[in-house]
Amino acid sequence: MELRAEIKTRMSEYLCFTPDGPGVWVGLRKYFGTTEIIHEHDFFELVLVRAGTGIHLTETGEYQVGPGSVFLVTPGCAHGYRQMSEFEIINILYLPKRLKMELADLAKDAVCQAILGKTADSVLHDGFMLDADHMAMAGAILRELESEQQLIRHGRRFAMHNGFQRLMLLLSRAVAESAGIRDELTRFNRILRYIAERDGEMLRPAEIASACNLSLRTLERVFIRHLGCSPGAYLIDRRLNRGAGLLASTDRTITEIAYNCGFRESNYFCKLFRRKFFLSPQEYRRKFLPLQSSPRRGVDER
Repeated sequence: MELRAEIKTRMSEYLCFTPDGPGVWVGLRKYFGTTEIIHEHDFFELVLVRAGTGIHLTETGEYQVGPGSVFLVTPGCAHGYRQMSEFEIINILYLPKRLKMELADLAKDAVCQAILGKTADSVLHDGFMLDADHMAMAGAILRELESEQQLIRHGRRFAMHNGFQRLMLLLSRAVAESAGIRDELTRFNRILRYIAERDGEMLRPAEIASACNLSLRTLERVFIRHLGCSPGAYLIDRRLNRGAGLLASTDRTITEIAYNCGFRESNYFCKLFRRKFFLSPQEYRRKFLPLQSSPRRGVDER
């Protein structure tokens, strides 16, 4: 989409920043219309969406944004909004050249590099969602920044630059945590797919951990975090579900079904089955097996 031809105004840094003032400006903005004109500016802008919804128009695409959305607009980039509904944002305008800060172990952090204009690559360009906890922390920092901005007092410039640095750290950590969660979910889905592809085999947690290049302790921690149970309990639950399906669709004996589902003893299978379904295997079969089907005569039904 060619937005540059639609630019209606260009905002200069002198509109928001005094020559000897802080290199950061914070403002809350509520939109009562549905469209904002396309514009550009010669300063950086971080945007946090507080409420409502809208579409952010940029030179790289259009992005649906809502509460928790965070995005970065760099100098000279045309942008605007449309289809806004009860849209409310916090603008953080800033000039990296005035922010004299020591990044220490964040010197190579991708988010910090993008915010300070040292690289064009950033997840924040395409929009990023803060969860409720991170949004609350960002809100607290921004309220402090706004207070410092309004109260002209000793150390104001230092306080505002320090607050901006804290906000930058929060965004960096939020992006890193989000990436870690996505990586773990991808890994967890691979584990579940490995188990599903070997349905019916007598898998053990240690075997799964080895096949997925994890320690047994890590495998257990991942299952507890995502499913609230151990991998052993998950495997047993799958075997019991498989047993229930066989009881309701075949005339195999309970002993055969127990063995087929990875249980070496039918009595143990029956005990766990009743605990899960509140019916014995025999009762479950009588309740769910179609009337035209029946267990084979003369074969142990246990």
